Amino acid sequence: MAPAGAGRGRAAPAAADITGVIGASSTGKGLYAKQRLRAPQRRPGLALVWSPMEETDRYAAFLDAPGVTTTTGLIEAVRAGAPRVVYVADLDRPRARLVDEFTLFCQLAYRRAARVLVEELSYVTLASWAPPAWSKLSTAGSHHRVIELIGTAQRPTMIDKNFLGGCSEVRCYRLAWEDDAVRMRKLLRGPTAEQLMDLPNRHFFHRYIHQARTVEGVQAVPR
Repeated sequence: MAPAGAGRGRAAPAAADITGVIGASSTGKGLYAKQRLRAPQRRPGLALVWSPMEETDRYAAFLDAPGVTTTTGLIEAVRAGAPRVVYVADLDRPRARLVDEFTLFCQLAYRRAARVLVEELSYVTLASWAPPAWSKLSTAGSHHRVIELIGTAQRPTMIDKNFLGGCSEVRCYRLAWEDDAVRMRKLLRGPTAEQLMDLPNRHFFHRYIHQARTVEGVQAVPR
């Protein structure tokens, strides 16, 4: 295994900065997402977080940022000049409404954000479908507007496959389902499906797509 927290160093960053973070609940995804949010941004500007599990993830407190619950509140916070804003998505709302809110979040992120974190993609995308605004953000946003994009999910087979296909990096923690492990084995090009299903908490495989290399590591726990 690599030293704790290993797996982020790069000699020359790719033009795109799109990272998929996959793994079962409580395996290390949130720790890594917060590690990324602490790191310097590629360019200064607004950081936006889509947080449907805010009660436990607590991104607003972590970032000392407003946690808004309506699209009106999101727009007002951005217009007021907040450098970081967390959108607290309500999973009890009808899926159609949640997708509408996510669409506006993505549209605003495309126009204004430098860094975007989207938690739990399976609530707002499917394997064969995603809102057009998300597709634009996760392709043109990163490539042409230099937006750093991080998306997380527990099951890779349940989210927008085009997002994973367009990632510049993929980090994978333990997976609970064999079909998910098989999918990630093919993408990571190193570990077996059995290894992915047997990873201890906080252990991961991290694939640098453009460098064609995969490393192992253990997610550091901040002091």
